[in-house]
This record gives sequence, C-alpha cells and structure tokens, in this order.
Amino acid sequence: MFIENSESPIREIPFPSITVCPSSQVRKSIWDKYMDTNSSYWDDLQLYRDVMACSTNTYFHSDLEKGLNEYIDYDLIKNLLHDCRISCSEIFQSDGKWQNKTLKNVCQYIQPTILGIFGLCYTINMMPLNQMFNDEYYHRSNWNLEDGYLFYANQPNLMDMIPSRTSGVSYSHRVKLMLHSLEDDFISCANLGIKGGSFLITFSNPAEYCSVSPRVYILPEKYTKIQITPFVKKINSDLMWRSLEIRQCYLHNERKLSIFQQYTELNCNHECEINKTISMCGCVMIEETCNNYFILIYTQ
Repeated sequence: MFIENSESPIREIPFPSITVCPSSQVRKSIWDKYMDTNSSYWDDLQLYRDVMACSTNTYFHSDLEKGLNEYIDYDLIKNLLHDCRISCSEIFQSDGKWQNKTLKNVCQYIQPTILGIFGLCYTINMMPLNQMFNDEYYHRSNWNLEDGYLFYANQPNLMDMIPSRTSGVSYSHRVKLMLHSLEDDFISCANLGIKGGSFLITFSNPAEYCSVSPRVYILPEKYTKIQITPFVKKINSDLMWRSLEIRQCYLHNERKLSIFQQYTELNCNHECEINKTISMCGCVMIEETCNNYFILIYTQ
C-alpha cells in the first residue's frame, strides 16, 4: 500500500555523487621546510596534520584536547589548506569520460569538500553546496526528490544539469576518471590505514552531504571498476494527496530542516547530531569558507 512497486527508468535516477579523498594531505616540501624550526607555524602544521589530515577519528587526540577545547582558529585551517593541500588539478590531470563523451578540465565539475577524518576531498555530481545548505546560492538545480527531473523533461542532454543522470546501464553509460598520485610530494598518514598514493572513494545521494559510507579504497597503478545498483523506494501515488496523519511520513516539501534544504533521512540525522553537539558543547564545526570549502565534522 505504501510503496509503489513500478520500476524506475534509469534516466529518472540521479547518478550518485562521487567523493575522492587522496591519502596525500600534507605537502612534503612545506613539512620539511618548517620541521623542528621551533616556530608557531611548525606547531600549527602539526596541529593541522593531526586534526584535519591524519586523525583516526572525529574525536581529537588526548595530547591536543586541552588546546583544542579552548579555541580553534578556522582562519588558520583555511591558510594551511591553501599551503598544504593537493589541488584538484594535480589529481585530475587527465580528461575524464562521461557516457563516452570526453570531459575536458574535470575540475570544473568538482566541488572541494572536507570529509571529517579523511581531510580534503573532491566531489563530483553533488548538489551545489550553497543550495544543499540553507543559504544564498549561485548555481541553481531544478531537480528535487519528489519531482525528479520533471523540469528537464524536454531536455535531451543529460549532462547539462546537476545532478547528472545516465540514459542506460551498459559499459558506455559510465563515468571514467583517471586519478594521479603524487606520493613522493606528500606525507602519507599511515595511522589511517590508507597506503600512500591511494584514494578513498565514497558514494552518496547527490542531495546529501558526502558520507564515509559506502566506500572503497583505490590503489595506485591499478584499473578499478565499480558497479552501482540503485535501489529506489517510491511512495504510492494514491497516498500523496492524503493527510500527514494517514500517510505517517513527510514529503520533500512538507518538512523543513534548519541547516539542510533537502529533507532526507540522512540529512535529518546529520542535523540531529549537529543539534545535539551544539546542546552539549555550545558549538559545532560546520562552516563555509571564502574558498567554498565546507568543513563538517560531527561526533558519532
């Protein structure tokens, strides 16, 4: 009664957002230049490595707790990101492929994101950050969870929209990315269990901020093929016009979140965790920087 059992055409299902997290997070030349210099920048560099790049969980290391509990200078984190990060153009040096069409300058389709313990990552096919969160936006998408691609019904090109979608399930209907590793130029984080030069790849609903699960590790010098099987659960159309009391569930436009624009179960859970953190600690590590990075770290 509650679930519509009809199959969904593949072109009605958004392609998942793909987040690429490199193991290379701290530039070796910067590290070697300031190592043991007894300078404040060296102290800041070690803090950045332990908190943003090589932390083993979302809780801070015990030897850092005292200082971090008092104050974290987010401007400092931004500056160190600028100095130490591996850039998008360094990772995506080669053209990509989308449904057999060559993608020149892959970075124009990519948003930089910070994924908790894995540091700086790069995400493709995610809703614009300024539209995912409740804020002014600069690049609007007319896709949503309820109406899907109805707005784009007469648009044959499946790429000129966010999130993108595919028209089939064959080998030709794929996205192909070549990732470049600069292992010798960066310090690896052995305590994360990620081999130097490798990448963590995660997949998400394009309407949700990237998550650490599901995930897969990609080793250098290897061709890796990942197959995704979508599972779509749709509400029975006869229930959509009925009252909330009868339906016992919210439609996309019936419930508003204070942080996220898209109402999904995961976004709702994220917001609950953020609100709980604020109630316990008085603050939460979530902000947008001037460079369009979003820092989102929450306790679990």
